[in-house]
Amino acid sequence: MDEPTSSAIVNPSDPVPVIAIPSARSDATTPTDTERQGGKRATLKGHANKLKGKLEDYGLQYASSSSSIPDRLLDTIMQQIVPSDIGEDGTEVEDERSRKYVDRPGFSLPLMSNNFRRFNARIGVVFIFQFRLIRIFSWRIPTHTLSFLALYTFLCLSPSLLGVVPLVFALFFVMVPAFLTRHPAPASDQPSSVEQYSIHGPPTALPGKSKPTPELSRDFFRNMRDLQNSMDDFSRLHDSVIKFVKPYVDFSDEALSSTIFLFLAALSCSAFIASHLIPWRAFFLIAGWIAILAGHPDVQSFLQSTQTQTHFHQTGSKIKIWLQNWIDDDIIPDATPEIREVEVFELQKHRPSTSISDNIINPTATAASGGSSSSREWEPWLFTPNPYDPLSPI
Repeated sequence: MDEPTSSAIVNPSDPVPVIAIPSARSDATTPTDTERQGGKRATLKGHANKLKGKLEDYGLQYASSSSSIPDRLLDTIMQQIVPSDIGEDGTEVEDERSRKYVDRPGFSLPLMSNNFRRFNARIGVVFIFQFRLIRIFSWRIPTHTLSFLALYTFLCLSPSLLGVVPLVFALFFVMVPAFLTRHPAPASDQPSSVEQYSIHGPPTALPGKSKPTPELSRDFFRNMRDLQNSMDDFSRLHDSVIKFVKPYVDFSDEALSSTIFLFLAALSCSAFIASHLIPWRAFFLIAGWIAILAGHPDVQSFLQSTQTQTHFHQTGSKIKIWLQNWIDDDIIPDATPEIREVEVFELQKHRPSTSISDNIINPTATAASGGSSSSREWEPWLFTPNPYDPLSPI
């Protein structure tokens, strides 16, 4: 009779890897001739892939290190187009990104093109992680989202488990897949949703090799598409932050920015004194659950309904009116300095010239003036807001 097998609740369309510990009876099995031929074929294929990878790496290094005459000519033209770090007054413009502070290569169009191709061929793992987060937070698979909420709850209730997360991540997402690649499940003619993996015996496959995405492939263009969309998302987010946050903090409205500064100063002092009294675990637990539940499709449809939007708009208007009234009553910014237009007259005192005495006392000044003392007939006397009066004794 056949040995009974344990049943598991699994997704029939997605095989679930299961590590099975074989008994002593299964250790005595020997590989057949077909398996030996398959192992030799896989070994030769692995050597060919290694040789191909080395050639590709060498060609990439050669392409990045060598520069042809057109590339040098293009670099020279770009150096003439790109503005220099020297200002109009001849002084160097201070910038934290200047090569004076950070020794980095200058702008080069061929180098930028090469770096972009390399970056786009290796950025796919980041987009895969991004899509998985979107799939979790958008409740596309509710069981995954609930599992994430369960783990988040454990971390909030016991923050000491936070140090275990990178270790478990490295164990289950790096080591276990690498081991299953070296020890694949044996081929079976019977269709089954559960694959049986053995942890005993020598490896039957070559280790996996992480290679960049080939250029002009489907994945390469997918990475370009995702990179394009990410740049658009970042630009929209940046513009939204500048639009909705900057007017409140740039002191274009002195009273409003002063109020926000006052609130932030009061909150900082209060948090510095009483931060140990705040239940941070409950705060992050409730905030995380609310944020993730807000991404549920039913909650999104409720939040985007006309009635809810009208209620939010009315509540926001009431808060703005209350805040503006409080600012008008309690915030008194510095008054604008008074500006007046005045007229200032320079009065000069007339001094009669005595050429003989002046030549005797100061002959140098007389010689410099060409022998005449007309430059000494009028001397600056005082400044006054009134014009000169002919009847003045001055």
